Amino acid sequence: MAIHHETIEVGRPAFLGGGNWKLSALNHITVVFGRNGAGKSLLLRAIRDADPEQRHYILPERLGAISSNLTHTQQQRSGTQRANRATQNFSTDYRTDVFSKIDLYLMRRGNIREERIPGDPAELEQLLSEFLPDFQLTIQGEEPPFQVTRIATGEAVQRVESLSSGEAEYLTIGLDVVLQAGLWTLEGRTAPILLVDEPDEHLHPDLQQRFGQFLVRAVEHFGIQVVVATHSTTLLSALGHHGGDRTSVLYLTAGAECSGQQFDDILEELTACLGGHVLMGALFGAPLLLVEGDDDMRIWSQVPRHGVVQLGVIPCKGEQIKQHR
Repeated sequence: MAIHHETIEVGRPAFLGGGNWKLSALNHITVVFGRNGAGKSLLLRAIRDADPEQRHYILPERLGAISSNLTHTQQQRSGTQRANRATQNFSTDYRTDVFSKIDLYLMRRGNIREERIPGDPAELEQLLSEFLPDFQLTIQGEEPPFQVTRIATGEAVQRVESLSSGEAEYLTIGLDVVLQAGLWTLEGRTAPILLVDEPDEHLHPDLQQRFGQFLVRAVEHFGIQVVVATHSTTLLSALGHHGGDRTSVLYLTAGAECSGQQFDDILEELTACLGGHVLMGALFGAPLLLVEGDDDMRIWSQVPRHGVVQLGVIPCKGEQIKQHR
């Protein structure tokens, strides 16, 4: 697994100073912070526009229906076509674009569940199931090309109105990540970059933790590079904890040159303390639970979510537990 681009230089709008943004020390996962109006979304779209065939921008305002549409499928056949459909911070058809991408994926690969052909649908479904514990998504070679089932009731999800804002958010953004990465695998892309703009919108801190782990898994599985723009210290904490030294944080300032800072033990511990998932437990009178290892973190972070007992869960390494005591 390699870092495809350690440096990137792209045009900067005149009202932000003009010239070029010059980014350095980029990592497998680079988290971009900055105040409102600093140009984070514009930066991500500028990176995408420099090579739309190998770069995909997931915009922050994501609307639309849970349905596939042949017209939307045709409009996403190339990266340039996808880029032309995402020139702003919002899309009223984002969800339809994502679910229509299943058709495009099946057109290029078929629903053959064998490892001899890259991009096995079962692998995509498995990655999604780790991120979406409440839902099961099945890719199928028939009409409709997918089925979403709510596991608790066994009911098929056919309308976005039956989902909460957070459920609709993480269902579609998770699917967008694995489908785009799967398409790049089929196309043999050598240096793909996924650009994710404010994925924490509508997501509770525990889901931000889960999304951070999911992005790290996608980087490992598909060999993609990821740039995430966010204001969330919870998401930053999750990406730093699960990604380790493969994660860096870059603060976008008024200057043209910005450099990423690689995560280390100190930065990981600081972001864990700043992350909302830790503070929420103490604010609501819940005890803090220190857990060691990703498996324990994944299990225990679900306990407060399901109302069994209220806990604030903090990920730790073995020696850190003694320090935190």
